[in-house]
Amino acid sequence: MNLILYSGPHCTLCEKAKQVIWPVIAATGHQLQEVDITTDVELLRRYRLSIPVLAQEAGDELFWPFDSEQLVTWLETN
Repeated sequence: MNLILYSGPHCTLCEKAKQVIWPVIAATGHQLQEVDITTDVELLRRYRLSIPVLAQEAGDELFWPFDSEQLVTWLETN
């Protein structure tokens, strides 16, 4: 399954989220695409105050903060 991490430049929370995400997706085989919201007006409007946000292609979203247990549960239930 492909996951999308909505992030922005110089986002320290995004870096923290990636530290949680990478070990989980390495163990589960998911793929991660990072999208800089500042390159798209609609994404910027939608996520400006929310990044980092992890999304599945089906549209389910997981908003920061989350830990590895919450991430695994979210992946298993969505």
